[in-house]
Amino acid sequence: MRESTKMLIHYITGFAILITGAIHLIASNLKTLEWIKTTPLYPVSQGIFLATVLYHALNGLRVILVELMPGYRSGKIISYTLLILGVILFVFGSYVLIILFGER
Repeated sequence: MRESTKMLIHYITGFAILITGAIHLIASNLKTLEWIKTTPLYPVSQGIFLATVLYHALNGLRVILVELMPGYRSGKIISYTLLILGVILFVFGSYVLIILFGER
């Protein structure tokens, strides 16, 4: 994937974090809008929040590490290592969300 495409996805995930984070904060802190938590789309928005935060954070870390250790080979190693870490964290986070919202 080209670097410009990765950064475009980085900007899109930043916007998605803003939207899904706002939904979570509003549903958690305003008693009048607590009904949002009971809708079936709320767990979906939390899954989207998990995925976007993971991509945004790990891509930011990847950019920093690639800048510190330039080179094609080290860039590939960093990218694949963070990809594997991201998949592991996403699977674990999804498992936690399924347990959390599966009780309803």
